[in-house]
Amino acid sequence: MKLRISLLTILIGMLFASCGLSTGKVAEQKGEEISVLRYDKLLSEYVRSNSFSAMQKLTMDYRQPTKILIEDVLSIGTVKDDTIFQRLQNSIRTLR
Repeated sequence: MKLRISLLTILIGMLFASCGLSTGKVAEQKGEEISVLRYDKLLSEYVRSNSFSAMQKLTMDYRQPTKILIEDVLSIGTVKDDTIFQRLQNSIRTLR
């Protein structure tokens, strides 16, 4: 009987330790922040309204994702082309 109580106590202790309820670790893990960048909304704004500020953000703030989209995914040319953003608009519109 004492063996069962000891094993039950150990199992309950392990349960609380694994869940983090006995030490309060659940409340302490809220220190990290996660930020999500919505590249698709910015691209959509540029394509829909031909927004110059959206185009600037694409080229300045999101340089690498824009380069990957234009050169690797869509394969419509290089980022350094003069008319690349017009081709980007046309290719996005045809995908819709």
